[in-house]
Amino acid sequence: MNVLITTLGGSPAVVTETIDAFKKKNISIEKVVVVCTNNKYVLRGFEDLKKHLKEDYTPPIEYSNPMYIESDDIRTPEDNQEFMDKLYEAIEKEKREGNDIYLSIAGGRKTMSALAALAGQLHGVSKVYHVIINDPDIESEVIKNKEFHPDPKYLTLIRFPPVPIDISQLTQDVKKMEELRETLPRASYEAVEKIKKANKEFFDKLERSKKYMAVVSICSVIAIAILHTFLAKFVEELEGIIVMVILCIAMISVGYLATKSNV
Repeated sequence: MNVLITTLGGSPAVVTETIDAFKKKNISIEKVVVVCTNNKYVLRGFEDLKKHLKEDYTPPIEYSNPMYIESDDIRTPEDNQEFMDKLYEAIEKEKREGNDIYLSIAGGRKTMSALAALAGQLHGVSKVYHVIINDPDIESEVIKNKEFHPDPKYLTLIRFPPVPIDISQLTQDVKKMEELRETLPRASYEAVEKIKKANKEFFDKLERSKKYMAVVSICSVIAIAILHTFLAKFVEELEGIIVMVILCIAMISVGYLATKSNV
């Protein structure tokens, strides 16, 4: 679907002029998305525009509710930013739906036109246009009579040259870098916490091992002391037995010798 995203000021006819200029180039606009301020005269002009979109074209051109900022005019940097955000929202929505986007900067204040041109370049819209009525006298008559469809031969489309690189991809890369910059400190903190936890578990195990080794050492000392006492008594008793055996052998030997001498 060919979608015209357009800025809008107090002259809604600039939208139909743009559509008619595209038609002269055999490009049929099928849907219109308006980005504007919350100005009652602008919104009233949009109501007139809707009527012409429905009645002046076959088939009727679709339109969505206007996307407007809170302020009735662009006066502050905050208004500029909000207007840019609305343009970005409109562009991204149509991109997601796979539509072919034509961006018109003809409506509204010069500030709005500049912001729209910038938004188009930043977000990858290659078809950015302005429309003019190329005869000053005809232009004066059109404005005076509030005509919505001047003769197409007086309409000239001016296309802005696209940026030779895809800035939208660069902005996405910058956004990813910002997200990465926010993620890295959090990841580093989590890694440090894991290391701290591992260290604590290691030293807890080491402390438990020290206590275990102390118990084992005490038990070993006690076991050695008991064994030493047992062996000492055993050796002492063994020495007594050996002495008794020696005495018995001696007595037997004396008796044997005495018997032999009597014979």
